[in-house]
Amino acid sequence: MRRLDVLINNAGLAASERKLTEDGIESNFAVNVVTPFLLTHLLMDSLKASTSPRVITLMGGDVPAKLDMDNLQAERSFDGLNSYSQSKLAMMVLMYEFAQREKM
Repeated sequence: MRRLDVLINNAGLAASERKLTEDGIESNFAVNVVTPFLLTHLLMDSLKASTSPRVITLMGGDVPAKLDMDNLQAERSFDGLNSYSQSKLAMMVLMYEFAQREKM
């Protein structure tokens, strides 16, 4: 197995209108949450092969104080910057949970 020492999740999307992917996922949520989570998950064995693996996940935007669990994919209302910021906060919450479960 090949090892991976560092994974940097830096992609981001701040769409100005609500669009769904072909899988029915809101595009900001798909790029900013699902993609880094899935990529990290798929590369986990290679990360674990490293002696000191690191996953760095970057975010930007206007960080909201609270994650709106009732509007995760902007189903109720859409505002571009708010949707981007909510998706980045959701990504960080997921990555934190991922780190707690994996304990690398």
